[in-house]
Amino acid sequence: MKHSRTFIACLIGALGLTSSQLAFAQTPAYKIAFGQFWPVSFPKGEAKAGPTATTTGLAVNIRMQPMWVWYTEGGLLTPNTVFTPSPRVVFGPAYRLSDTVLLGLTGAYQFNPSHGNVDWSHTAGASLFLCVPISKEMSVTLAFGGGKNLREGGQWSLVAQPRAALTLPW
Repeated sequence: MKHSRTFIACLIGALGLTSSQLAFAQTPAYKIAFGQFWPVSFPKGEAKAGPTATTTGLAVNIRMQPMWVWYTEGGLLTPNTVFTPSPRVVFGPAYRLSDTVLLGLTGAYQFNPSHGNVDWSHTAGASLFLCVPISKEMSVTLAFGGGKNLREGGQWSLVAQPRAALTLPW
């Protein structure tokens, strides 16, 4: 049962990548993205730093108009303390502040599989990001946002997420 939920979450991510490309009928830029995920949660009203995690994903940037880009990513968030990959989908618009610098707002959905004594759950969130290219093939992004675990009594958290992305040649 656990594996079928993970498969469904990955399938939703793949459909999101495909449908966003078809919806805008533009030539997309495919990227492989790697990053760190630094959460701060608020159990009982007190700030508590959560375990860091590593994110990996396949991202697609599609230019919609001269100044707007649609960003979609399907990938995994893996805590650095225990190997329990969580499939996630990130999507949203970005505005070109210049020919290269993007400012964007994304929404995210993540499926958290069970491990140890922790049951499976879902997380939803949003973030604001700034993306700056280092070269034609590589860019760095810094995102800040928040999210909520959607199970009963789930916690809110704030997140900082630095990332690097490599543009694929195809």
